[in-house]
Amino acid sequence: MIFRCRFVCSVLILVVALVNSFLVDHSVVDAKPATKSNKKGTKKKSKSKQVKKSKKSSKSSKVTTIVLSPGDSIQTVLDNAVENTIIKLRPGDYFEESNIDSLYGLRITQNNIQIVATSFSSSSSSSSSSSSDEEEEKSAPTRIIKFGDSQVVGVYAAPVDCDSSSEECNLPDLLNFVLEGIDVVGFSLYGIQTRYTTGFSFKNCKSVNNLQNGIFPTLSQNGIIDGCTSSGSLDSGLNVAGSRNVTVINNELYDSITGLQVTVSKDLYLANNKIHDNVVGIAIGYLKTIIFLIIIVSIMLLQQKDSLVHFYQVVLVSLWLVFAVKLFKTILLRVMMG
Repeated sequence: MIFRCRFVCSVLILVVALVNSFLVDHSVVDAKPATKSNKKGTKKKSKSKQVKKSKKSSKSSKVTTIVLSPGDSIQTVLDNAVENTIIKLRPGDYFEESNIDSLYGLRITQNNIQIVATSFSSSSSSSSSSSSDEEEEKSAPTRIIKFGDSQVVGVYAAPVDCDSSSEECNLPDLLNFVLEGIDVVGFSLYGIQTRYTTGFSFKNCKSVNNLQNGIFPTLSQNGIIDGCTSSGSLDSGLNVAGSRNVTVINNELYDSITGLQVTVSKDLYLANNKIHDNVVGIAIGYLKTIIFLIIIVSIMLLQQKDSLVHFYQVVLVSLWLVFAVKLFKTILLRVMMG
């Protein structure tokens, strides 16, 4: 009878652990495999079609540059932007009053958009004879700051109608989003987030006191996070979730619960990151599940009244459960991400 009860308890823990594992990392279900080019089709294209295509691409590659100052609306420019638009922001604080009822400080839905602080742009750093006032202006931060209670995500890049809480997105991925030299401050969920984005670049950015995750690429691919700083998050300073082919280099992550977290992702390159003064430095995928299992094991131990053998039995079952969860996640990842 005792053995049967223990067996039933073990099965129940396994089921709960697997469900918890799936819920924690449900985003992998939405992950899209990278599109593979049709080699046969490309071989059959005629030279004339290729020439026409190159002419069209040259027209669409025209770059539009817009320079804004504090007090201007970035979102208004984004709403009217065409592809290949570069938005340069002069130093100062930007509040998006037009998005006061929105979930986002900034919402990016157009392909090939760059939002760059002028202090980090090549044109602003090229002049060697600038005055001391200009140099002081260049060193001042360029900040996106929360305006109103409804804004919970600072900068959010994803296709139209694919919100941060959407379970799925049936539209093509957003392409090539760049954020450079921008500080994102004080949002209650995420500082910088992408979803369903192919090609993204975050360089020299800062996430400050964005309470859940500071920098949060999800369901995205072919990205780089370089030279960024993240602090003051109650979950992770930088969390790469359900993504592939992401480079994370030269970042500083501190004063958060977890400095760097990687969840159900593949083909990542992590190097030269300073991770310090966090509760957990680096968490690779299974920390939450393991903590959950430890809680369950502790409850079971409190119910044990006899010998130390029961303790070892419970620990052994727990270790097998952790292995089962990891195996389950690995299989799910390979099936869903190709």
